[in-house]
Amino acid sequence: MNLEQFFKQTNNTFAIGENCGLPKNNNEQTCFSKRKPGGRMQRFGIYTATLLYFVFASLSLSVANSAKLNSGLKLYMSFDRGYEPAYATGDATVTCSAPQFVAGKSGKAIQLDRITLDITARKNLEPDRGSISMWICCNSDLKTAKETFTIASPTEHIKLNFEPKNERLLFMTGKTIPQSGFKWHYTKTQALNEWGAGEWHHIAITWDIASGKKYMY
Repeated sequence: MNLEQFFKQTNNTFAIGENCGLPKNNNEQTCFSKRKPGGRMQRFGIYTATLLYFVFASLSLSVANSAKLNSGLKLYMSFDRGYEPAYATGDATVTCSAPQFVAGKSGKAIQLDRITLDITARKNLEPDRGSISMWICCNSDLKTAKETFTIASPTEHIKLNFEPKNERLLFMTGKTIPQSGFKWHYTKTQALNEWGAGEWHHIAITWDIASGKKYMY
């Protein structure tokens, strides 16, 4: 599959949080609404269904590098000393309203319940080739969730969706027009539906324009 047209625009910011809001104009950061997908994606986002929030113990973005992963690290957020990145190759300025910190998988974690964390994407995110990995914990059983929701979306052309109803985790790539020509890879996620409240789990996605390959773990 040719992904060359999928990742042509450099994002302005990316975000971690719930319900980033609706677009005001084409020049401002926007995101997909969890209830009404659409619009331009210029953030990296993690969104949650109503009555479900996520706790993130760590978040890292890197450029794929089989020889030495650390050499390709672009951004690392441990949340041990607040929400500022522990390492960033770009602007490390973060905007977050009323962040809450709790015990994490190891050290501290940030709890995102209807709030958003924003950080500049330029030089912190490589849309042509990269990986995103995170530790995630939910406040309720996923098997009780009914809405389809997006776990991660590093650009407007990449989305990692979870469909509780169909027990599917879907990794989607699309063309330069949102929702047009999207290609889906998915796996049955019975185990994901069995995630219990308070359990920590690791999620990762990786993509490469040149090879046209993408994977989720």
